Amino acid sequence: MMRRNVLRLLAGNAIYTACQWAMLVALTRFSGTADVGRFALAFAVTAPVFLLTGLRLRTTLVTDTHRRYSYPDFAFARLGSNAAAFVLLAIYVVGTGQSASTTELILLVGLAKAFEACSDLVYGEWQQSGLYHRVAISMAVRGAVSLAAFAAAVATGYGPRGGCLALAGVWGVALLCDLRYSKFLLRSTWSSFGWPSLRCRDLLWNTLPLGLGAMLASLQSNVPRFFVERYLGASHLALFAAAAWPALAGNLLVNAVAESVCARLALCHASPGHAGFAHLLAKISLAGLALGLALAVLAALAGKRFLAFFYPAQYAGAWRVLVILMIAAALANVASFLHYGMVSAGRFKAQMAVMVATSAATLLSSIILIPRWGLEGAALAFAVAMLVQIVGSVTALQKEFWGAFSTR
Repeated sequence: MMRRNVLRLLAGNAIYTACQWAMLVALTRFSGTADVGRFALAFAVTAPVFLLTGLRLRTTLVTDTHRRYSYPDFAFARLGSNAAAFVLLAIYVVGTGQSASTTELILLVGLAKAFEACSDLVYGEWQQSGLYHRVAISMAVRGAVSLAAFAAAVATGYGPRGGCLALAGVWGVALLCDLRYSKFLLRSTWSSFGWPSLRCRDLLWNTLPLGLGAMLASLQSNVPRFFVERYLGASHLALFAAAAWPALAGNLLVNAVAESVCARLALCHASPGHAGFAHLLAKISLAGLALGLALAVLAALAGKRFLAFFYPAQYAGAWRVLVILMIAAALANVASFLHYGMVSAGRFKAQMAVMVATSAATLLSSIILIPRWGLEGAALAFAVAMLVQIVGSVTALQKEFWGAFSTR
């Protein structure tokens, strides 16, 4: 059953991720590198903000086996967190003095992500009820329709602004469709509409470390983009984003697998002696590493032809960046599984310490490597961050690993 659920979520996430990447490909075909760079910057800014305010509510909903919180608690928490996200985005665009066109892109992508965050909570309800196929179908359909709308907008000359507006519209309609098939979330929230309960405030407080950890994890891949845009310009950021998407797409699929086995890991850790927890975590981590390294070898052999096939000619020069990023992505696969292992084990404080150390390593590496080695330095900064996260996560879970493997 777990394997079937993993495959369903993997298929849905694979289609959704491929469609998001295809949006970038379409934009490179119909817009200049400066527009592509601003588009990439909008996603780089909004991603950590919505991961912070997202609070990993879906994961918390799925793993709340004792039903400590009600569906309205999760719904009110999501509405409040989305409002906080727009406050943070407003502070960023004003504080950094972004141009009007870049600000517009950031806010449109933020609107789309707000709709996506609400749909993610519905996915948590379905996943908790074992309806994995609904999650997969919704993600696949949303991805395909989003791609069609985005590509039509940029192909007809509306540029990234029109594409992001179309994206927000499609994700808003997708949310309404998801809520139509929500069995508990919408009905129970509507019936108890009013001031959030004390449990909701408790939920927000308890999941804040998860949101901070998710934001810090996102910064590991996005901080190098900020420095690329600052030191090298939006056009170079477009090249980096194009090379990074194949690498990051694989990690998004790994996160989908980790989401599907998170409940299993939590049950294993809750059993006497944490039976099977360390073995399952080690098994999926090694599988993620092997897959990532295989893709890195493939990138070394055919990366230049790959970039030249999907993007305009000037993007093919970033093939070395692609190879380094694929190696870093293999490390990121391991780091992602260990991250979910720490969530399942309830090691929230240790997780926060690991994320802070990893983000500090990303920042320091970006400052040192990007001015010296450009885009390749940005890719190396991401690899350094993943190594730091792996070491920190294994250290935090050493009790579980030592107890499991020392008895063999």
